[in-house]
Amino acid sequence: MTDSLPDPDSKDSAIVSMFNSLVELVSPEKKKVIDEDASLLDQSLSLAKEFFERQAAGGISLITSSDCADDVVALKNKSVCLKLNLGRLQALAGSKVHFIIDGTDVGSGSTQDSGEALMDYMAADAGCFHMDFSIESKIGIQVSDVRSNEDVLLHVLDRKPVVCVDARLITEQSAACDQQLFTMAEKGFDILYVDFGKKDRTDDIRQIRKERSLPLGAIVPLTARIRQFETFDVDFQQTFLSLTVNRLRAKGAPVVGFITESELDQQNVFPNVRIISPNETMDAESLQQLETNTRNFLLERDLFRKDSKNDIEWRLDQLVKGRWIPNNKCHVELDNKRARTSLFKAIDEANIRVDLQFYIFKESRFTHELGMHLAKAANRGVQVRLMVDALYSRENFLGSWNSFLRQIKKVNRIHILAADPLPLSSEWDTLSLRQRDHRKIAIIDNTIAFVGGRNAADEYYYSWSEVPISDWTTSDYIPWLDAHVELRGAAVQTVQTLFNDTWKRNRGADFPPIQRDRDQAKEKSIGSRVRLVVHDGISDANGLAAYEALIGGAKKTLFLVNDFPVIDDIAELLIHAVKRGVSVTFITGSVQARRADGSFFKGGIHRELFEYVTKSRLGMLSQAGVKVVEFQTKVLENIATVEGKVRPYVHAKLVTADGRYASIGSANLDISASYWEREANIVIEDPSVVSALDLQLCDFVKDGVVLDTNSLEWRREAPQREVVSKLWPDTFLN
Repeated sequence: MTDSLPDPDSKDSAIVSMFNSLVELVSPEKKKVIDEDASLLDQSLSLAKEFFERQAAGGISLITSSDCADDVVALKNKSVCLKLNLGRLQALAGSKVHFIIDGTDVGSGSTQDSGEALMDYMAADAGCFHMDFSIESKIGIQVSDVRSNEDVLLHVLDRKPVVCVDARLITEQSAACDQQLFTMAEKGFDILYVDFGKKDRTDDIRQIRKERSLPLGAIVPLTARIRQFETFDVDFQQTFLSLTVNRLRAKGAPVVGFITESELDQQNVFPNVRIISPNETMDAESLQQLETNTRNFLLERDLFRKDSKNDIEWRLDQLVKGRWIPNNKCHVELDNKRARTSLFKAIDEANIRVDLQFYIFKESRFTHELGMHLAKAANRGVQVRLMVDALYSRENFLGSWNSFLRQIKKVNRIHILAADPLPLSSEWDTLSLRQRDHRKIAIIDNTIAFVGGRNAADEYYYSWSEVPISDWTTSDYIPWLDAHVELRGAAVQTVQTLFNDTWKRNRGADFPPIQRDRDQAKEKSIGSRVRLVVHDGISDANGLAAYEALIGGAKKTLFLVNDFPVIDDIAELLIHAVKRGVSVTFITGSVQARRADGSFFKGGIHRELFEYVTKSRLGMLSQAGVKVVEFQTKVLENIATVEGKVRPYVHAKLVTADGRYASIGSANLDISASYWEREANIVIEDPSVVSALDLQLCDFVKDGVVLDTNSLEWRREAPQREVVSKLWPDTFLN
């Protein structure tokens, strides 16, 4: 073999790294010398076989169930995703994992590059069932069945009352609530053990459950997620607990009680679930009340389930605060030029007040135009309130001020406020830096509202047809794909209230409320139903929960438009959606803009690195059956590059489900939007609006570039993705 690089299209090249890793793992003393008489593939398989046979001879199992398999909670006759994590190296030995429930092989799932094997399953009976696993070899070695020793459970719920118990009462306080659990189990209640400590105690709970003969029930561990956040010295336990319980209710589980000693804000955590002290006696009256609450829950659930189209609405009601507001007119705008025109037109027609909120406000052609329109409005007597995030707009941030905003503020009746300021004299910590206000909102006279992802800068409000683009153009100069919803109707008031509350929280001056006139209050009973989803930082996970409702409840189609690293919670739901037969299309972009041939435009190294992280996540989704498409412009006269097209960044945050529901707003599909930053999304329920939006997205797919994990472009960047994804922890993906 020569010293030259192997052909990227050859089979040998695809396994060079695996071969070298296996040499180091199996026989470090061997030199990395290639046998001229054997292919890399043959030698790699031989080394892999040698490694796993050594493991078996030494009595070492391929996997251990406690490390790679959690209990699964399912609903009777409802699809659930069974999962086993083999690990990336160990997955080399097994092409499929067979899932065995109470001794019956119910099917198999192929291992992914991540090392996980997934399978969609539907249980016909309620109860607790033991799960085992066996691995189907793909490299000619025998892999023993992996037995769980009856530890891993599939817990299928149906119509019995469900009570969760804080597992710390089991592990840290001997018999603190044992009698309560025995009493409830005798009455036919299902028990779930929720472990949200900082240490994984799954094995301890299983052992204690056996020793004390506690009721059999699934263990729901939150440890892994809590560990990710503990280094930030911010307590997310209540948020994770709320999300966990409400997820169960959204799936249809009648969770009516939670046994804990912790002081929880019941109204904010789970207002419809009774918090039970471990010292509380569960007398007949208490049990009867829980049973009554269960019947009421099931009546409401079954009413919704009569029409499968209502599943998303049911999930939203269980997961997200807020209410549906009927009789609205909605227009989703994906064209930057039209977005700019409509915003300026609304400002020019304002009579009383213009309220604007941006995450980023930087001096640019767009903000100069915006400032002119705001000044004209103020000069004719309109009050203007402009609120920007202190950190990302550099306004009242460690003694610095946005010089352009200082100029705009000189205009009479224009009031500027920094959201969550960080003055030089203040003490700041992780929370103050990460819990930023990411919302982008505009309200005109409490009559028109714009809610979306567009910041105040050129890339959000200028189209590709308006910017000359050549090979020497820098990536930052190329416009992005973004989206907002223009809203008219009763729901505008909820957006206005959100802005007013944020203005007040940041100590803005008082302004009198704008009353909607009687004609507006009597809108005809037509148009879209709308729901404002407000995520208020670390105190809730409403944005993530709303996305979960849309994805988890979809029956036919899902479109997603975003270009941020997809959080694991959403990735798993998307894979499960594919496995239950939903057509899932994910439209993304290039964090650092590319030409039509895939080459990068010149830009900052941070954007290129972030591109590798984002694509690494999307590659796994593609392998699982999600259709991932990179957005590409049409051929334009002002683009003088390969084929006259560009593949720009996609900044939109958009999800549609079943041609009926759509979410548009500021929340990305990443971890920052899910847990840290303040966000605002509008969820629309209107088949006419959403089906028209889906047609636009289908056009994007038609003109786009399908992500192909077998392509030369994809494999060429594999080393970069691998390195960056390992060095960039999930917790920092924002």
